[in-house]
Amino acid sequence: MALCDGALSPLADLAWSTFVVRAQGAGPFDSHVGTLALANALVSAAAAGLQRPATERLDGIEAAWREFGSLIGE
Repeated sequence: MALCDGALSPLADLAWSTFVVRAQGAGPFDSHVGTLALANALVSAAAAGLQRPATERLDGIEAAWREFGSLIGE
């Protein structure tokens, strides 16, 4: 999967799925609000699909941090 700013991007040729996002703003600077919204939606969908395995992994990592005293403020 690729996020790019144009269908002619070399990255688009390598991806099985491509999302093209324009970063044109009304002012002098490009706006990346659309890019961030799309990235957030993709990450949220991936997290929902991996919720159980990801939660178990994160719980294991946090337990290891606690075991070795790596968490500050506890």
